[in-house]
Amino acid sequence: LAEPEIDEIDENVTSEGGCQIFVGDDIEYRDSIYWEPLDSRAVPNPHMMIMGESGSGKTYASQCLIAELSQKHIPSIIFDYGQGFETRTLDEVFRKYTEPKEYLLSEEGVPVNPLQIFPGDTHGPKSVASRLSDVFDAVYSLGPIQRRVLIDAILGVFQKAGMSPDDQQSWGKKLPTVTNLQGELDELAGNKEYPNSRNAVGLAARLTTFFMLSPFRSDESGWSWDRLVADPDHHVHILQFRGLEGKTQRILIEVLLWHLSFYLKSQGQQRLRLYCV
Repeated sequence: LAEPEIDEIDENVTSEGGCQIFVGDDIEYRDSIYWEPLDSRAVPNPHMMIMGESGSGKTYASQCLIAELSQKHIPSIIFDYGQGFETRTLDEVFRKYTEPKEYLLSEEGVPVNPLQIFPGDTHGPKSVASRLSDVFDAVYSLGPIQRRVLIDAILGVFQKAGMSPDDQQSWGKKLPTVTNLQGELDELAGNKEYPNSRNAVGLAARLTTFFMLSPFRSDESGWSWDRLVADPDHHVHILQFRGLEGKTQRILIEVLLWHLSFYLKSQGQQRLRLYCV
């Protein structure tokens, strides 16, 4: 397939009310190739994977597809941790047809609370403790004891905020923050009666950089995926992670993906709403 020219916009629409996304031309038969992510008869699910060696054109191919999706009013949210979608380096034609909006998360911070209790968290604080400890364990390779310390700290800040795992009515109170979690870890580290205090000291030390550079910030308005998905002026939103320390970056990406997943689940089953790149 030849690489598609993103300034040639095709307006083909399927009979199902979906859309045909131009991929390229077959160089042997000169046929145009289309991808139909909304046609369930042609595509069992709307996912796509692009694979190739370094420099083979993965980013450019992604830009072409995203531009085509934008013309069909299907928004894309790009998690850019490789700086392949920095707006200053993007193709001029891509910028022209998508008018992307970039969010510099390392500089602006993110109004997301990783301790948020979602509607699907049937065990409230315990569900949050399980999820967040999974994220930190995957990034820092905590081990069973340090992970237990982190769970104790998470449940501890919820308890101090008046939120009990056994009282669903209490889950609507003001959530504890990442700063509260750091304080709770330090408290466990200094509590000689806590059986895992020495492990708490080690864990607090390992997470120093994360707490020091944490991009999570308090904001009453909060982070709204609705604002991104329904933005009439921008169909392409680029979440830029440059400038964040590696482990902090990974935790932020994981938390945002969880956040996006729960948001989409809360909307119920419906036709394709956006692409996550």
